[in-house]
Amino acid sequence: MRVGGDPLPMQSILRRGSTLRLSLRSGGFRWDGYGPPGAEPDSGTMTWTARGWGGKVSGTGMDLAVVPPPSGLAYSDPAPVYEAEEPAAPDVPTAGGGPVKSWSVDPALPAGLSLDPATGVLSGTAAAPDAAEAYTVTATNLAGSATTTLTVGVRIHRAYSFLPEARVLTDDDYRHFLSRTHFGVKASELAAVKAAGLPAYLDDMLTFPTGTTAVESAAFAELVNPSTDPPGLEGGFPNGYQMSRWWARIMMETDRPFQEVMAFFWHDHMPVSYDVLGAGYTHFWVGYANLLRHRGAGNLRDLLLDVALDPAMLVYLDGYANNKYSPNENFAREFWELFTLGVDNGYTQEDIVQAARAFTGYRLRLNGTTGQYYTEFSTALHDAGSKTFLGTTIPGQNLTDDYGKVVDTTLANRPVAEFVVKKIFEHFCYEGPPQALVDDMAKALRDAGWELKPFLKDLFRSEAFLSRRSKAGRVKSPVEYAMGFIRSTGLRITVPNLDYFATLLDQRPGQPPTVNGWPTGTLWYSAASMVNRTNFAYFTVGDTARQRSAGIEVADILPPVPQRTDQAVLDALSDLLRVPLTAAEEQALLYYLNTSRQPDGSVIDSPFVGSNQAHLDERVRGLLYILAQHPSYQVK
Repeated sequence: MRVGGDPLPMQSILRRGSTLRLSLRSGGFRWDGYGPPGAEPDSGTMTWTARGWGGKVSGTGMDLAVVPPPSGLAYSDPAPVYEAEEPAAPDVPTAGGGPVKSWSVDPALPAGLSLDPATGVLSGTAAAPDAAEAYTVTATNLAGSATTTLTVGVRIHRAYSFLPEARVLTDDDYRHFLSRTHFGVKASELAAVKAAGLPAYLDDMLTFPTGTTAVESAAFAELVNPSTDPPGLEGGFPNGYQMSRWWARIMMETDRPFQEVMAFFWHDHMPVSYDVLGAGYTHFWVGYANLLRHRGAGNLRDLLLDVALDPAMLVYLDGYANNKYSPNENFAREFWELFTLGVDNGYTQEDIVQAARAFTGYRLRLNGTTGQYYTEFSTALHDAGSKTFLGTTIPGQNLTDDYGKVVDTTLANRPVAEFVVKKIFEHFCYEGPPQALVDDMAKALRDAGWELKPFLKDLFRSEAFLSRRSKAGRVKSPVEYAMGFIRSTGLRITVPNLDYFATLLDQRPGQPPTVNGWPTGTLWYSAASMVNRTNFAYFTVGDTARQRSAGIEVADILPPVPQRTDQAVLDALSDLLRVPLTAAEEQALLYYLNTSRQPDGSVIDSPFVGSNQAHLDERVRGLLYILAQHPSYQVK
């Protein structure tokens, strides 16, 4: 609309019955117009009057188009289910008819979600789970409104769910699974789990061999002292170095890595150090390690009882010196404080005193023929009186020990399942799971009769284990770092050298520093530890000649020669070690693969050739060394 050639903005259109009124303001003028009664709702001919300081002007002939109400309102997802504590993907509406001026929803959306009153987009971060409910969304303009129904629900955060993962698993999911359960990711293991599917793979993984494997037979040589071991007792008198090397060799060479991962978890949770074992009973520790290796995914009740009665544990926590004449509380205290319940969690000092009485009766005995010690239960050393602890009284008797009664009383009356499943969960997933999740897992373990295998199978298939929070990373211990690098790359080093670096990295199998086990988390990120990790990687990738003599080639982990471009090599190795690279890092590493440093220090262009052995030995191995130092490789 123009007056004197100047356009005037339309500010509002108001509908009054069948009459439309146009009210416009510009400068000192007000324009009013009325359409004729009965005019069509979408158009009309206006009579108008312009009033100003100098008088008024009237006229006719302006056509007015009337905006229709919204119609056909719909959302891209009419029934969204959001995840608590995770940003929601915006749900965008579409509508026909005239432009929508405002949006509203009734009733109020779950806390944390909102409907934008200007655009109608549903977004936000739901604060907590909420049952699915119908919500009415209204789109309005001056001519009318339209409605649609949204059914909105909020499910539990995936990281808090023990339900099995329902979505199709990706390569990243499988690599995450292997990195937590296999000391790293081997290409062959990735192919195997993808081919079998996770449930079937877990069934096999959680079934530990009952006989002696070829790897165990070969590793036994590490325990033997040919010049001093008596005939028939070969391997029965190992020293600390030998025991560490024995288990490290099994870890490095086994095709059942989860068996060692789980055993090492228990070794950290219920530790025994061979440092306390004197001559004649160092073999106790080998037996203890084998107990953890073979029973680590079995029945928790049986495992706790076997650990309590194991000769190595009887020596380590002074059980062999605990008798009715001189009670020793060490094992009773640690059994609850570290192994089954946690510090001050449902037991008193008097409970410890009474349990220590129940744990009396074992002693060390020497076999004069073999020169080896063994443990023996003596009724004369056992406290035969009744004992009351954890609200339960066990009757006195002097026929056998009371270890089983202590274990069973603890399992029946205190939250052992909650303590143990949380410890396992935090090792494999993330720290600080919510109590509701801990309760779900504990119930699953108790319902399974304390069998660990079904619990572990449920854990590794769970939404919590495969969640983004779980994948965010857990700090690798030195054993996990070193074994993961060796097993993923196939670049094995000698057992003595592996043991040497385990010593430098302060985590030799068999030598936990205290009854609390080893440090966890970022405590492993000391300056000295990080330098020694770098030195380990440098030595491993640089052991070229010896590895070649053993038939180990870096080419074994690369794409076939026809596809072995610089980019393909970088992609393969960064995927193998689970090191995500930024664009800048990728370009820098490609530059590294395609250049050569000269004796005078200069760098010249030298395109990478995948069939060039010198390029494989220098640049590809160098690339592995660089990736092993990446911050992402320090976490699993």
